[in-house]
Amino acid sequence: MSSQYFPAAASIINDNGLITLHVVCNNKNVTRSMVQLLIDAAPNSVRSVDEDGWMPLHHFCSCNKVDGAIEILNLLVENGASSPEYCRVLIEAYPGSERITDPTGNLPLDYACMNNTVATVQYMYELYPDTINHTTTDGHYPVHYAILGMNHRDSPIAAVDIVQFLLGCDPTVKLQKFREVMSLLFCACQGVYNDSNIHAALEMIKVIYDAHPETIEDNTIASHIHEYHQQVQTFINGELVYARQAKDRRQMTTPDHNRQLPLHTALQNNVRLGSIKLLVKGNPSAIRTFDRSGVIPLHVACQHHDSASVVQYLVGLDTTILDAVDKEALPLACHGAKYDTIAMLLEKYGAVSVSKWNAQKKLPIDLLWYSNAVEDRESIEYTESVFRLLKAYPETVNYFVDMNKQAKAGSCSPLNEEKRNLDAATLDAVDIEGCTALHYACRGAKYETITMLLTTYDAVSVSKRNAHGKLPIDLLFESSEGLDRDSVEYTDSVFRLLTVYPEALMNYNCNMKRPDAAQNGKKRKFEAV
Repeated sequence: MSSQYFPAAASIINDNGLITLHVVCNNKNVTRSMVQLLIDAAPNSVRSVDEDGWMPLHHFCSCNKVDGAIEILNLLVENGASSPEYCRVLIEAYPGSERITDPTGNLPLDYACMNNTVATVQYMYELYPDTINHTTTDGHYPVHYAILGMNHRDSPIAAVDIVQFLLGCDPTVKLQKFREVMSLLFCACQGVYNDSNIHAALEMIKVIYDAHPETIEDNTIASHIHEYHQQVQTFINGELVYARQAKDRRQMTTPDHNRQLPLHTALQNNVRLGSIKLLVKGNPSAIRTFDRSGVIPLHVACQHHDSASVVQYLVGLDTTILDAVDKEALPLACHGAKYDTIAMLLEKYGAVSVSKWNAQKKLPIDLLWYSNAVEDRESIEYTESVFRLLKAYPETVNYFVDMNKQAKAGSCSPLNEEKRNLDAATLDAVDIEGCTALHYACRGAKYETITMLLTTYDAVSVSKRNAHGKLPIDLLFESSEGLDRDSVEYTDSVFRLLTVYPEALMNYNCNMKRPDAAQNGKKRKFEAV
């Protein structure tokens, strides 16, 4: 408040050559109102340079941001992108200050990359894109400062986000070398890491490796490996295996007993994108090679690889394999429950095969629903994938509504009748103990599954006995899944089973007349209720 009445207070220089605005911008607790207040009191203060040649903007960009600062930084939205309000205030007060270097050749972007948030870095980059290729007097590019910032950040993972952002801005960034000698990968591996930042450091190294894996072939990487953190050594040694394999032409072109090339195997084993790139470079024709089961590497990636970026990379190599995407990629991704790949295929390539049935009359969404690879059907990822598939092909809902409403009347549309009959046949299939899907649902007391099987597929297997003479309802009565037998869900499931197959009651009444029918005790109690 004093600066409003005494403007000179905002221009006072302390013993370190700093004015009030310098000090405020270097404080992690700074607020927009503080900055605006001082600029209003002393407009020329934004041009003030301290003894080190730093303007207030340099001090601000070098200030470590506390948790939650991003909410304050992103106060305004300009040109459709988030822009930190602090920088906007300073730069609007002194246009062009984002292009001014300090005595060592550092731009505000350099300090932002080392100390600030990815939002600030993005804002500074958009103001002056050419700065991404600017070197300081000692040979640093902005990306080098992002790497160096890993060692003193409160939140090391922010450095990963900034490196990833810079690599995505310009394809030349991955080739930038410190003093034209040290690659980004080498600079990142050389860092001195500890327990507090090694996880983030590894993520950063992996991002750099994926962007330009050829760097690992440089002898400098392997010859200095003993100097790296132990976990960094482990990662580099693991990827060197694929780098050396990619150089062996004979190994790269010789299929195994399943007629799979090293690329097929690597994709099935979830090998990183960087190493996949090296293997493709070692044998470019491998991407169109079929194995014994008739699949190409793209198919393997869709079903087994966890990274959607790997699938996207393979598709981008050869547009002719887009036909394979349309026929097989989405069904395989659904079968393997690869949620990121499902999202990528639907977003990048439209409704690829989302409405196409396979030879077993299954839609891609069917394959996801029945996939054994789904670990948690209550997860956000699973639910989101189902929603994406339904949104891409809303007629799926009509199919289930049609079966639900018309199944008992036997008047499904010809298309749905064919699929319903096939699905019912599948669900009526028995295991070695004579149990069907409904038997298993009852044994596990899966109420929603019981309801779905009965309403969608009519009386499928409800009257079938397994090898031990048990009906599905018997297994529900005898289930040991810690049930609440007084619950609405339990009672409703029993009622549904008895409604669909009332003959079960006659069977229990006959058994109750026999002295040796102790196994029907639970059923008698239920009937009494």
